[in-house]
Amino acid sequence: MRRLLSIVLALLVLCTCAAAEEPTLWPSCDDASGLWGYIDEAGAWAIAPQFGRAYHFHGGCAIVDIRNVPDWEGECTQGVIDETGAYLLEPEYDIDDACCYYGAGLLYLVNRWDDDWQSGWFNIPNRHFSGLHWTECLALTDTPYILVNMDYSISGLADRTTGEIVLPAEYSYTGLYDWGIEDGFIVAEREDTGECELIELGVGAVELPDGVTVDCDPGVTEGLVCFRQEGLYGYLNTAGEIVIPAQYDRADGFVDGYACVSVLDEPGFSHIIDREGNIVLRFADVRGEESGQYTGMVDGALFVTWQDGSWSLIEPDGTVRCHHALPEGAYDVWLWEFAPDGPIWVEYVLPDEESAYALMTREGVLGDPRWTRVSWNAGDPWLAVSEDCTWVGSELVGTWGYADEYGNEVLPAVYAWAEPFEGALARVRFSDAEEGYINRAGEAVIRWAVNGDD
Repeated sequence: MRRLLSIVLALLVLCTCAAAEEPTLWPSCDDASGLWGYIDEAGAWAIAPQFGRAYHFHGGCAIVDIRNVPDWEGECTQGVIDETGAYLLEPEYDIDDACCYYGAGLLYLVNRWDDDWQSGWFNIPNRHFSGLHWTECLALTDTPYILVNMDYSISGLADRTTGEIVLPAEYSYTGLYDWGIEDGFIVAEREDTGECELIELGVGAVELPDGVTVDCDPGVTEGLVCFRQEGLYGYLNTAGEIVIPAQYDRADGFVDGYACVSVLDEPGFSHIIDREGNIVLRFADVRGEESGQYTGMVDGALFVTWQDGSWSLIEPDGTVRCHHALPEGAYDVWLWEFAPDGPIWVEYVLPDEESAYALMTREGVLGDPRWTRVSWNAGDPWLAVSEDCTWVGSELVGTWGYADEYGNEVLPAVYAWAEPFEGALARVRFSDAEEGYINRAGEAVIRWAVNGDD
């Protein structure tokens, strides 16, 4: 699945993007005791209820909490268990599992505070625990590295599997987020000089041509690095060699083999170039003087958003496959591909954290919005969908069901709330008073009363 974002990157979506093997155990609540344990596919207890809260397994590891989340009062009470229920980390930490869902791979960020905040990580594949040696650890994408921060001011990078420091803590906090780390190269800003360096991790700074400087943003993208020379921009390779000479007013990172650039005397991003610097598309040839923004490739076409809010899919030869305006009230659009031969899912972003989803054929024929919420797990063929879910105060209210990658209903919308399937089971709310798990036939395998604090 490819996720293509438009220029507004700060928005959050109701989706789950985990990519791990299917679980064989699921966290469940025991209705009699109110404690959490783990059930198997048939609903039998595999790890007896004993926790205040339990979370999904990833790579044979799961976070558990000896206190129920709503009753949490500042104690660090979370640990990590294996599939036998044995502790791999004792329940004395505050553990962030969001990285398992939002692109950072199989990793837990582990924190604890006594007098000071202490941070480290737990690498799930080899079960390496780094210890708590830093002020803060961060991971935003699935790279081999973890950002380690000292005193919230200077940062370095560590190998997530061994804990070995591969970049010493000598760099500014900004620019070391791992969206710009690629194949062991990164652009980072030194704390002492404020200058940015192209660095081969574990080796050192790459020598750059005279008069050339690089920036942390966009960093290294598809093996190329944007550089500045005499006020103009071009691209280097990771050996520090100029491959596209400085000739642009502004230059973006490469995505799917292409990048947006602007040229002298033309406003905004005006061209899309390939990796050799050849102009593939001139925005002026498509919509006159209006500037566009290239986001990525969708089904072999360039996904471009325009200043007026509309968007297009354009073949690399310049043929416009489709052009669509945003519906009334929408201010952004995201495109999602789930099945190679299936429709493209179109998400319109609306004010107040609302959304609307429609389906578009590969030829660019767009249907009307059908759903208000869609949630999924990467690689799973079913999506949790709702046609009427909306915010009422601070709560999402509506009915949920399930659809396949092609938009066909596979389970009717009879649930008050539904998560995507995690393997064989999905957690749903049967009513305002009861929740539990269903299998893919829609049969309930376990139920428990909704805790008012959930």
